[in-house]
Amino acid sequence: MTFKVWFRGLARCGVLSALWCGAMLRGHAVETSPSLQDLLGVLREQMPGISAEELNRAAVAGLLEQLKGRVELVVGTNTGSLETNSIARTTVFPGGYAYARLGVLQSNLREELSGALESLAVTNKLLGLVLDLRFASGSDYTAAVDASGVFLSMEKDVLQWDGHTVRTKPLTNGFHGPVAVLINHQTSGAAEALAAVLREAGAAFLVGSPTAGQAKTFQQFALADGQKLKIGRGKVAFPNGTELPSVGLQPDLSTPILSVDEERAFLNDPFAAPAAEKGAKLRASVPARRSLNEAELVRRHKEGLDPEAPVGAASGPASAPILADPALARAMDFLKGVAVLKQFRAE
Repeated sequence: MTFKVWFRGLARCGVLSALWCGAMLRGHAVETSPSLQDLLGVLREQMPGISAEELNRAAVAGLLEQLKGRVELVVGTNTGSLETNSIARTTVFPGGYAYARLGVLQSNLREELSGALESLAVTNKLLGLVLDLRFASGSDYTAAVDASGVFLSMEKDVLQWDGHTVRTKPLTNGFHGPVAVLINHQTSGAAEALAAVLREAGAAFLVGSPTAGQAKTFQQFALADGQKLKIGRGKVAFPNGTELPSVGLQPDLSTPILSVDEERAFLNDPFAAPAAEKGAKLRASVPARRSLNEAELVRRHKEGLDPEAPVGAASGPASAPILADPALARAMDFLKGVAVLKQFRAE
């Protein structure tokens, strides 16, 4: 019996052990699996108050949770990302540091990203870029390879999947300044591949928390109710055959792990700290960081001060906003540190 037929069978009968599903959803493993037929008999006799629809929802939720990364249920146009566009937001932070947040990586990403960076550079001298891939997703790995050409300076093989090795083609007017890529546990699929390619090529520095580990090629199956089930079949790898890790990409610089809601709140306003209790505890243990400018970094270097020390209210302009988003703040510090090193080398 294939997985597809088995999954449909569960959906039709609408039942699965409530104890089994509950244990999975709480993260407790069931050491031995009893017979499904035996469970069905007990449930029908002893749990008449629970409807078949309730049990079916619990069964589907449990299966998808346990097989997360290998199986994905596609409901309508839902992609699991915060945004359905390739580029969700762009801006320039004080000092000339560009910011671009991606949503779903699609075939038009290369042109959109290149155009967005060109537009930002018209009125700003860009010293670096924060490429925010938190919550970014997609299954178009060709789009990830094409987008990497915005940052790479030479044509080269970068990824392989389904028996094919794919090359990137650099743009003549691409962005070749320092790049910090923000990642988290919701960075998945093609977004993970883009982050991996940029780091492997030495074009970017990863900041945040490990990615989802879902860089796979998927085959799609239609379910009886019109929904679609995507099953991971093939691995995505570097040209030398090394697969992108199933445990996710590890960041070069780790930051405090926040809840999904807290990180989403930072996307809306990186200067306003979330009100959640967990966030308050984290902020109490991690000093607030004002994003340092080049002058402050140079001053600390000359005076032998710790560049990682928190910035007090008196050490910068009173109007300078403080980045509450820990990942973005560290990424900005990294980019400004690179700018300082370039300044020293030029002197």
